[in-house]
Amino acid sequence: MKKTLMVMWGVVLAMLASPVTANDLTQRECMNLSHAASVLMLAALSENGGDTDNLVRAKENLDQLHSKLPADMQKSLDKMIMLQEELAENPRPLSDPSHPVTSGKFDQPSLELSAGIEEVCSNA
Repeated sequence: MKKTLMVMWGVVLAMLASPVTANDLTQRECMNLSHAASVLMLAALSENGGDTDNLVRAKENLDQLHSKLPADMQKSLDKMIMLQEELAENPRPLSDPSHPVTSGKFDQPSLELSAGIEEVCSNA
């Protein structure tokens, strides 16, 4: 028991002494990231690119977190933003074969984004 407590104490001290990396996000930052990504994904699922006010706030939140995100996650976010902006410029129904969801363009970025959020926020 005493040995287990010593090991646990060592782990706690090591965690406290570990430098915070650029990819470490606070719980609030993870919540903001998840919300902003959800707004982007829902916008890409819509026919017209989503609600402009919500998208502006979501993109502002993402800009604030940009430097803390891994490069591959930034690319996934950029792809999702591109899909949303393309849809806002050229609205079309889900039944249209060129809609990002129907064409399959939505699938990979949304999976990458979800996995990225899980990865960077797993310790928050």
